[in-house]
Amino acid sequence: MPKLLDNLRWQRMWTSHLGAIKGCLDYMGLNVSLPWLFGATGHAFVLNVSDVVCPSGPTAWNTHT
Repeated sequence: MPKLLDNLRWQRMWTSHLGAIKGCLDYMGLNVSLPWLFGATGHAFVLNVSDVVCPSGPTAWNTHT
């Protein structure tokens, strides 16, 4: 049976992985800014463009390979 943690919330953003990490950091009381999180994870420095150049750009990763 899954256990739910009160006040653990995903932060909505275009990059759902970082939204989940930010939600966990907030839950643990760690005051980390979004710019710091993007830089520390390296996400701020990734250039990823879809083959068809659509607005989903950095969210177009194929995570199944």
